[in-house]
Amino acid sequence: RANIIVFDDIKFLTDDELKLVVSDINLEKLATSLVNVEETTYKKIDQNLPKSSKDMIKQFLDLKAKSVSKPEIEAAQDYILNMIAKMESEGKISLKSRVKG
Repeated sequence: RANIIVFDDIKFLTDDELKLVVSDINLEKLATSLVNVEETTYKKIDQNLPKSSKDMIKQFLDLKAKSVSKPEIEAAQDYILNMIAKMESEGKISLKSRVKG
């Protein structure tokens, strides 16, 4: 597990790291990635978003969550995990060291 990061591991990022990650993400991809995610992960992301982004994501989830396919959710989550991996390799964030094995 030490070298594997799953989407719900995002909750282990610090608030500053999470703000850095979400500032670079397309909001529709972020909203798609949050469909059916663990509540703790959703709350962690939600509390680190500006109000306008929170509102847009809530609206997306209210209107489209039921019509989003599992492959679309997984693709959005993979996109975000790839961004996190890139940021980690650049030394901008540190997630792997916080993930419990």
